[in-house]
Order: sequence, then structure tokens, then C-alpha cells
Amino acid sequence: MKGVPIHRAALAVWVLVMAGWLAPLASGYFLSDDFVIFAMFGDAEEKGTLLASAFAKFGSGLDVASSRFYRPLPHVSFAACYVLFGANAVPWLLVNLAAHLATAVLVAVLAWQLHGDRTWRSVVGGLAGATVFVAFAPGLEAAAWVAARYDAFATFFSLASCVAFVASNRRLDAAAWTSLAAFALAFLSKESAAVVPPAIVVLAIWRRRGESLSTVSRISTALVDAWPWIALAVAYLLLRAGIFGTPFEVYAGSNPEVFALSPERWASLAGSIAPWVRAQFPDVGVRLALAVMFAATLAIAIALFDRRGVAGTATALALAAGSLLILSPHLGGLQADGSGGRLFHMTGAFLGVLAGVVGGGATMRGIASGLAVFVATATVMTGSAARDRWVQAHGEMHAIAEGLGRLHAGLDAKDYALVVIPVVRGSIPFGLNGQAGLMLPPVQRQSIADRILVQTSGELADTAGRFGRGLIANLRNVALLEIEKKGVDGPAEYPTQVYCWPNAGSALVPVHVPVEIDGHAWLESVRAGLDARACAVH
Repeated sequence: MKGVPIHRAALAVWVLVMAGWLAPLASGYFLSDDFVIFAMFGDAEEKGTLLASAFAKFGSGLDVASSRFYRPLPHVSFAACYVLFGANAVPWLLVNLAAHLATAVLVAVLAWQLHGDRTWRSVVGGLAGATVFVAFAPGLEAAAWVAARYDAFATFFSLASCVAFVASNRRLDAAAWTSLAAFALAFLSKESAAVVPPAIVVLAIWRRRGESLSTVSRISTALVDAWPWIALAVAYLLLRAGIFGTPFEVYAGSNPEVFALSPERWASLAGSIAPWVRAQFPDVGVRLALAVMFAATLAIAIALFDRRGVAGTATALALAAGSLLILSPHLGGLQADGSGGRLFHMTGAFLGVLAGVVGGGATMRGIASGLAVFVATATVMTGSAARDRWVQAHGEMHAIAEGLGRLHAGLDAKDYALVVIPVVRGSIPFGLNGQAGLMLPPVQRQSIADRILVQTSGELADTAGRFGRGLIANLRNVALLEIEKKGVDGPAEYPTQVYCWPNAGSALVPVHVPVEIDGHAWLESVRAGLDARACAVH
């Protein structure tokens, strides 16, 4: 019992320090798909179906034609934030950040459980592992981007299920029921919770490490211990089959069963890793330092391997590897722009557990703990750069939202403005899918689509064609969200003003475009103007 207060005190201090490190993100803003949430809930609010439609997601998938997403719990939390806070971004972000930090606490606890003692080394190792998770650059996407709350929730509840299972002393005691409840909440959050059943089996094997059992008996006994979690997973798959007609497909057309057996698909996925890493870590020096650091860490860890901790280390390694293995068949490839780091939020948590277990080793008077602190420090340094990029992106989008309101107020009734915004900012989702929400309440006081259309540069060719078919006349008279249903039909008309967001700017800038020209010439003129104003064109 003597070591428990040390753990608690150290954990409390660590939480305060990490909360301070994450604090700059709390004053951020919305990005990309966040505005889809506003557009969707705004439409439902007008129809008086906001809460009913939100809770209806427990019996259906999300309204995304290209997906088989079953994620009702975060969706209801979005509805609650919308009703309570509107377009005030701080509370929305605090939910994500709290889930991220709470998961980190569970990372430390699970590392301590697997390490099995309460020495200062295990304290340092567990907190170092938790730090690795908090500052893991790709995983920050789940903390800093409201729309990635699905990942933040799924990872938290999955770790909670694992921690509660390890704390259980007998089958179906209070801790076991807590674990099952957390597992159910994880599945209600995102499909990545599929890692929990195999994780429970691995942890069940670890719990019987001291028993004299053959390998076959150990595995069979673990399966018996884990049967309630396996049964719940089967029930979940049956639910997915009932809703989507398929238990395993998450992205429409992904066919994970086929992918798992396709060498070509695995080769394609492997080939996408290097471009993704370059985009995630744009500084060459940082990438080299990371490679050297992890190579040195691995070499030292092997040289100083603590045999007494082999069971915990192997278990943590299996959890991290298993989370990647379960995710991989659902990916055709990683995004070359570096986005999608949220997909590795769960893996980042189990890597943190692994670092915590190894860092708690007693070999050579705590050298392993010093090594874990070194890894955590390096992760914080690279994570700080990623955090600051998110803060900058938040600030830029906030400036765009406010700039749109001012622009709309200053336009004459006869004028119409096109505003072109970037799809991404580095590896950070930015304008993609956010156009409608930026033009509608609660981001704007009223719809500004009667005088302003927000588009990304990738949509310019299609938008130019729609201008030629009467889009502007329709936008002046028809609600924005009704345009897609109605279609466009009217006289050709092109914007009298064009604005864009420059690559290194803090305000919308005008783009000179002649008005009296046809569609093709107008499009080429806009593209040339974007280049001249150094605005993002991809």
C-alpha cells in the first residue's frame, strides 16, 4: 500500500502538467467536417427533429452514403453540444480533450497493472507511456478536431474496458460488468472498438501467467474467461448486419475480408506509409531524429531486457500490434497529405502502454525508466510542433468564418462573391466538407448563401459549370441545403467578386477576375488569380 499514494500524487501532478500542455487547443475553433455537423443539425432543428433524429442513430448508421458507420454515442454528444453551446467552440473541444487526457490516465494505469508492482520505476514508466500517448502527433487529430470525437470516445472506452477487466478478481464481478459496459459504449462510439475482444483474450492469458498450464489450456481457459466479451462482439456484428447488410464492411466497397487475403492491397498500403509519414512530420530533421531515437531505444531495450517483465511486455506488444492488424484491412491506403492520424489513436494508446511497461523495468537500476523518459520527451517535442499547427489552423478558420460575415455585410444586393478556401492545411483537415456549414447559422447569424458561396479549389471546375446553369440565381431564392435536391436551372451568371485564403495569410484577399467572360475563360482567370495571390490550390 505504501506505493499507492505515490502513484496517485504523481498522476495528479502529471494530469495538471499535461492539461497545461493541451490547453492551447482548448481555445481553438472548428474545422472541415465540424461544419457538416452544424449544417445537419441546423436543418434538423428547422424541422423540429434535432434530438429525435440524433437518438434515432442508435438504430441506424450515420447519414453518409459512402460509409457503414455505426457511431451513435458521439453523435448524440454532438447534438447535446449543439443545443447547449451553439457555435462556441471551446466546450466542444473540451469534450475531446477531456476524453484524450482521461484515456492517457488509463494508459498509465494499464501499464502499472501489467508491470505488476508499485516502485518508483513503474511510476515513471507508466507516466512516460501516458505522455507518449498524449503527445503522439498523429493521435492529436482525435483531440484537436471535434469531428474526430468518434475516435476519442472509442479509445477511452476500449482502454476502460481493458483496465476494468484486469482489475476483476472473478468472473462477472462488479469490475467485469464495468468492463462489459465500457466495451458496449466503445462499440457505440466507433468500429475501432473491435480491438477489445482480442485484447481481453490477451489480457486473460496474461492474468493466468503464474499458473502451470500448457499453451493450449492457457488459451482455452482465456477464451472461457473472455466469453461474455466475445458474445457481446457477436451481438454487435449481428446488429451491423441487420443495419448495413454486412457485419464487417465499414467503408463502402472496402471488402476487408478480400483485402486481408490480397498481397496487392497490402503492398499498396505499405507504399502509402512513407508519403504519409513525410506529410505528418514535414521537417526532415525531425523524421531523422525520430528514426534514430526509436532505433536506439529498441537496441537499448533489447540489451537491457527485463525477463521479469516479459509477460507484461509481450502483452502490451500484442495489444499494439493487434490494434494495427484489425485496422489495416479497412484501409486502401494512407492519405498522402498526412491526414487521418485519428485512425491510429487506439494504436497510440497501446504503444503508450508498451512504453510504460518497458519503462518500469528494474534492469540496471532504472536505466529503462530513463529511456522511457527520453522517448516521452522526444514525443512531446515533436507533438508540440503538431499541436501548434493545429492551433494555427483553428485560428485561420476562425478568421475565415468572421471574415465571411463581414464580407456579406459589405456586399451590395447585386453583387455575388465566391470565396475559395484550402482543402487541408498541411496534414490538418481544413475546408473539405465544411463549405455549407460556414455559410449557415450558427456559424453565421443568418445564411449568407444569397450573396456568398464558399468552395474549395478542387471544386472550381464543377462550380464554374453550375454558375453557367444558373446557380447564383437559385442561391438567391432557394435555401442552401435545398439546392442539391432541387437542382439548378437558370441564366448564366458569374460572381462579381472572388476572394481566397492565402497560404500565409490572416485575412481573405481579393482575386482580380474579369466579369464579362464566358465560363471557361472565367475558370482559367480564377485559377491564375489564385496563383497570383499565393492561395492554396489543392
